[in-house]
Amino acid sequence: MHLDSLAPELILQVAEHLSRRHWQRLRLTCKVLSETLAALVVNKISINADRENVTDLFDSIMGRSVLIPPIYAIKALDITSLCETVIPPSDSDDKSHPYYDPKRPERDEAFMKELLPVLLRLTHVQKIQWVIHSDKAESSLDQVGKIVSSYPLLESLKIVVFDYGSIPSLRLFRNLLDLDYGGYDMLAPTSPIDDLCHVIAQSPKLRKLSFESKWYRELDNLLQPCSAAGIQLPLDTIVIKSCNSPLSLLPHVHHLKILDITSSGNYDRYNASRHPDLERFWLEMLQTDTAITQLGVDHVPPSLIQYLKSYSGLETFRFIASHGSPSDVSRNMSSDFYNEALANHRATLKKLTIWFDYAEEWCWTPDIQTALSKCTVLRHVKFGVSRAQIEEGVPPVLNSEEDNTVETPAETDPLPLHVIIHRVAKECPSIRTLDLRSTLAELLPDRFESYTLQNELWDAFEKSLGAYVSEEGVKSLPFIYGGPGGSGYECLFSPVLDKETKKLKYQKRRRSKTNNLRRALWTNWMLHPDYTGKLKALLPEHDPDDQEPDCKVVSYEDFHNPEIYTPPYVLSDTED
Repeated sequence: MHLDSLAPELILQVAEHLSRRHWQRLRLTCKVLSETLAALVVNKISINADRENVTDLFDSIMGRSVLIPPIYAIKALDITSLCETVIPPSDSDDKSHPYYDPKRPERDEAFMKELLPVLLRLTHVQKIQWVIHSDKAESSLDQVGKIVSSYPLLESLKIVVFDYGSIPSLRLFRNLLDLDYGGYDMLAPTSPIDDLCHVIAQSPKLRKLSFESKWYRELDNLLQPCSAAGIQLPLDTIVIKSCNSPLSLLPHVHHLKILDITSSGNYDRYNASRHPDLERFWLEMLQTDTAITQLGVDHVPPSLIQYLKSYSGLETFRFIASHGSPSDVSRNMSSDFYNEALANHRATLKKLTIWFDYAEEWCWTPDIQTALSKCTVLRHVKFGVSRAQIEEGVPPVLNSEEDNTVETPAETDPLPLHVIIHRVAKECPSIRTLDLRSTLAELLPDRFESYTLQNELWDAFEKSLGAYVSEEGVKSLPFIYGGPGGSGYECLFSPVLDKETKKLKYQKRRRSKTNNLRRALWTNWMLHPDYTGKLKALLPEHDPDDQEPDCKVVSYEDFHNPEIYTPPYVLSDTED
């Protein structure tokens, strides 16, 4: 039986296990596959007035080109720019400015004349991302808004606003299931909150809300029309950034499964005591039957600990205070979280992130390791490592300048980095990725000095990790991500097999764009035999010059591909 003889539904199910590049190649083989796989390949278009080939895109959609995309397959629309970008935008209308172009208005008008008929044809669009730069193209915004808001299948709208006030055309959108709003100018005098209020009030079945607050109590203003009308939104996903008071969310949390709330905002991100609404919010959540499965916060008040103890089923928890140390962080709070709050979630927790740039209270400890070992399905863990843990061992401490005796470190002192990895590999075999960040005890007065010290600690971290060798009999190790605290720098360290010692060690890896399936073929000795034949049938021979000469590695990307990496990560006894 040939692939093109299958029903379109079966072809799409098979295609889900292939990459986008394979979809594109299969579309060139025959007309049946070309039309069927178009739903996967030609599913999104981007409108950008600055693109040189935007006219070719318009011609193809309007049928004036040899290559005509199937209109029914276009489900997503990305509107990046409705007019040409001029540098600097504030002086673009100044005739004396060197960037002034007298023909630019004519080109913008011609662009809109071609764009509007194209938008009228895209009636199958379900998702729109719209970037709005300024109010100078208000008439264009109104024309585009009237068309795209009338799409019968539209479910998702993402708005990104740069320096803008009211956007009346937003009020035309209704019956959305997903609304995402974000802005970038803190100094803008107004924001389109009033317009977004109408969108939410006209979308009573809204399931996902993502909102980035810019002014105090903006979230309250956003949901006020719903409260006045007695509308309870069936939200299952809420992502709120820079929120000072989440109390207005309470009427809409009864179906909630995913909550990511940055409570500290841009006002005081390090002092939760100044936001008493947080404590009250979690106390109110205790009175509901809401069982959140994915939770992200930047403060953990005592009431949150009580809420987590009240139910079971948490799958993801993220507690991050980037570039700072919240004042509510304490060793006792850490102990309560690991020993009490996570007790009901040990059978479901898959991803745990707890990390600060400048707070050692929540860094790895033997007690934390004991709590993690009880989480049976934990896959991904991220936490900080202190300065002492990065070093090879805890340095001896002199009791005083006059006393030359050496104080032996107590059992509660931080353990070396190697011991952390040993214990994770031995006691938490389910963990696949370990994300470690160097953490300072506090932010130094000179921020540059803090960053310098973080980089020095990270150099010591890489040196220590490079010297790591697994214990005898260890068959698997987690992938390790890492980087200095307070920095976006990140490295991947893959477990490799040393051919001489037959032990595992770590090798620093560079980012690679090599196809995941082909790389898996290079390392098929680590893969389950049931998958090897399938992969060989899909791909040609690999380039032997790209293979590691002294070790065999499974990439992190392959690890997350269910078609490749389903069985446990177990080392083979032989090299073949």
